[in-house]
Amino acid sequence: MVTLTEVIASNKRITSTFPNGLVAVFVGGTSGVGEYTVKKFAKYTSTLISRVYIVGRSQEAADRILADCRLLSPGSKFEFIKADVSLLKEVDQVCKYIKSKESKINILFLTQASMAFKSTTSEGLPLSAGLMMHSRPRFVLNLLPLIQSANSLRRVVSVGAATFGGKIDLDNMSSQGFPLLKMRDQNAAIQSLLLQKMAREAPEVGFIHSCPGVVKSGIMREAHTDVSPGLRMIIFISGLLSPFIQVPPDECGERNLFMATSARYPPREGGAAVAGVSLSQNLAEARGADGQVGSGMYSVNTKGESAPPKVEKVLQEYWDNGTAEKVWEHIAADFKRITGTECNEESPCTSCTRRSEVCHQPTRRSNKVGTIPSMPSNSYPSIVPSSTKDNVNLLHMELFHHFSTRTIQTLVGGPEFWNDALQLTIRFDYVVNAMMCVAARHLAVLRPGDATYPAAASGHLSRTLSRFRHEMSRPFPSMHLDAFIVTSLLLHYEIWISTDFTSSPHSNSGDGNATTTGTSSGTSSNSPTDPLQDSLFSYCSSMKQVFLKCVPHALDQHQPSLCLPHLQRHNPAEVLAQATAQRNSDMLDRFREYFSHGRPLDLDMLSIPVSHGAGTDPTTSKVSIADASLQHSNRRETTDDAGPDMTTIGDGFETAVNGLCLILSFLPAEGPVSRGGTDEVNEQPTVSALPELARYILFFPVMCNGPFASKVQQCDLHALLLLYHFYRAVRILLPPDEYWWAHRRATRSEAVLHQWLSNEFPHH
Repeated sequence: MVTLTEVIASNKRITSTFPNGLVAVFVGGTSGVGEYTVKKFAKYTSTLISRVYIVGRSQEAADRILADCRLLSPGSKFEFIKADVSLLKEVDQVCKYIKSKESKINILFLTQASMAFKSTTSEGLPLSAGLMMHSRPRFVLNLLPLIQSANSLRRVVSVGAATFGGKIDLDNMSSQGFPLLKMRDQNAAIQSLLLQKMAREAPEVGFIHSCPGVVKSGIMREAHTDVSPGLRMIIFISGLLSPFIQVPPDECGERNLFMATSARYPPREGGAAVAGVSLSQNLAEARGADGQVGSGMYSVNTKGESAPPKVEKVLQEYWDNGTAEKVWEHIAADFKRITGTECNEESPCTSCTRRSEVCHQPTRRSNKVGTIPSMPSNSYPSIVPSSTKDNVNLLHMELFHHFSTRTIQTLVGGPEFWNDALQLTIRFDYVVNAMMCVAARHLAVLRPGDATYPAAASGHLSRTLSRFRHEMSRPFPSMHLDAFIVTSLLLHYEIWISTDFTSSPHSNSGDGNATTTGTSSGTSSNSPTDPLQDSLFSYCSSMKQVFLKCVPHALDQHQPSLCLPHLQRHNPAEVLAQATAQRNSDMLDRFREYFSHGRPLDLDMLSIPVSHGAGTDPTTSKVSIADASLQHSNRRETTDDAGPDMTTIGDGFETAVNGLCLILSFLPAEGPVSRGGTDEVNEQPTVSALPELARYILFFPVMCNGPFASKVQQCDLHALLLLYHFYRAVRILLPPDEYWWAHRRATRSEAVLHQWLSNEFPHH
């Protein structure tokens, strides 16, 4: 049993565990368990500036709850969406609205239920069973891409009759006419199977089927006029006994928030970053509904304990004999009959993509394009203005047109490469989403006052990652080689564009084009111990390993590629070596000595490190910096994952120094210029070599070996000095308008590193 003391202690650590900007959706949150939990969420996230959506029917109850939550967490945003979530079409509209506002969701908390067992919805579903078996899974399927996109917590909680389970009658899944206990056991088993199914398809998300115990709520309101006399008597007796057996509202809220946030119930995949609040030494990861510890889907009782083995055995039997799949097929058939789609409204949808199935989406009728279908008179007004859908469609067209006509002019690779890449958008939705993400980032730079583009970029990025993550999980030969190359390259640009590192206190961090991932530890922007959370080098190191392992295998399978020859056509280092005469025979040796990992550091090293300039005799015999760079970038590829011994550290630094030497040789020849100045680019020969220089800079983090990337993450002073001179050179050499994707990161990184290194280096 998890004691209430342990629960409260864990909840108090929420603010120190998660970053600002948690997003939570509470469906059925206007009474009972949902109300108690959302209030506790507001209490324990009061400093995290969260965004909370409460979905329900009662405006009066919502107004009261919103007022309480805003007092508990004044800096957070709480919004009520009035909806009849027993209707699947309204569920879809609620989800559309939330997806138009958010790019991620951390918690989806589902409590919608009814004891009106004889009632039927206007869509033909039994009201009680439909809320549990249809409405809840529909919310999960629609919002799952946003949950998967969260950088920290990813949790789905469905409150019901967890830890129970019994025989499932496939001919009467709605339990019509069943005795109460038989109905409970069947519904509990079905709910657990549905959550297990979704957990298998989304292993990076944690799923919980919970049982709150006896709780004061409004679920009995509809039961008194819609149940048999025998059940009515049971309800009456329960009402008399409830003061003695009820779980107090405060405890109910505490325990359900614990389930929604604790690392006791982690996803099967994702590690500590998405697991939740760390466990005290008295607690351990829970046993999943399949009997395995930490397996991602948990059936949990009132006290936080897992279902007994007999329930696990029943559920496993349903998977073994095919009942689980039949349950899912039954629900999916109802989805298709009522809404026209088996899953969410995107095509291909997440679930079909994960199952490697063709997504059969019907052609949209004209009255559904550009407007939200009209609601029944007893429901809330359209939650999205009719013009919004038109704007979204027009925005898609604007982004794609901007990418194909303007953005590609600023990206390396040349028109031929990107024209071939554009052909992939016909077949691969994650490619077009990646392109529209980068286009939106570009427009955010060009129009900094328009908040439309940062939001669009975040949305397209989340869709790209969701689809691409699935593709990467499949055997590589089944993935299209060019789609992999183009999407990886566009994500590489996204990392360059984002400024998700610790900001300098003197830099403006309010630009809308940056990816606001932040840091999971909530480090202050002025932290003296964490100068730069730079994901660029670690991303490149990881992606290089994937590329080197997968692409040769794909080529062995004789996969044709239009894009790969463009990348292999020539090496930019060779072109740059021929374009500059600003080298002499000992320059490389002097750079190696200057940046040696064993050299003592001092403040003077923030200046241009070695004299080089127009006085160099171009006829002097030259060391081939390009050859050295190529030699060391191709060596030791197998050591990227090795431990940071002295050999790999030295080689990692040598590779970085060789590459940096080539870049620094293009700096203006007039001598040192202070950081932040308006340095002029050396017009000759830099301008003629600018496209190749930009290409070399773009892939410089890829050339650096894993040990160097590790040292950057560990804040090694020598590595950060190299990084400072790299970003400083990028800021000086690449024009900000033409190479917008590099300039912002370079400028901010240089400022952050200069300030931090100035404080760390010895002063004379």
